[in-house]
Amino acid sequence: MILIILNLCSFEFVVASGIDLESASITLALTFEPPNLDSSKSTDTVSSLILRMTHERLVEMDKRGKIIPGVAERWSREGLEVTFWLRKEAQWADGVPLTAHDFVYAMQRLVDPVTAASGSTFFAYIIENALEILSGNLPPEKLGVRAVSDHVLKIKLSMPAPYYLSVFSSVNFGPLRQDFVESQDGRYAADAKNSLGNGPYLLA
Repeated sequence: MILIILNLCSFEFVVASGIDLESASITLALTFEPPNLDSSKSTDTVSSLILRMTHERLVEMDKRGKIIPGVAERWSREGLEVTFWLRKEAQWADGVPLTAHDFVYAMQRLVDPVTAASGSTFFAYIIENALEILSGNLPPEKLGVRAVSDHVLKIKLSMPAPYYLSVFSSVNFGPLRQDFVESQDGRYAADAKNSLGNGPYLLA
């Protein structure tokens, strides 16, 4: 925990104000309110910092910029198709198991014009049909991502994109649970009570 706090202190907009070992909590003082904690729409640095603490993606990037396993314990690529095998013990903060379907929903929501995401969709073009969906010419269901099973996810790339793992490590490509998002009546991520993560920290 201390290492995390020290790293966070390097950001000028974050102050580590307390570590409570008994309650296993870290208190951070932000110099301004996070603009958007909806991972489908977030584009700013402060929100991204919080999302990285409260959400885990398929893969993560360590402090040296190396790709490491996240929810996916391993992956392989054949041509333009990438297969991710998810950890079977992965779960949401409320104890519900996390599945490949949560990544499918999140990525389809990201490129759906109805979501009205803009800057967050910048790298979505590496997924098959993403540009056509963003343009309104195809439905989100045509995105090149599918759940083979609860723990196997396949993503079809639109181009070789050797940097694809770095893209999937960004906060915009994290999982979302459809039933929870839709139950918030348009207020998903508007406050801590409207958020649900799968990472090591809970937002309060």
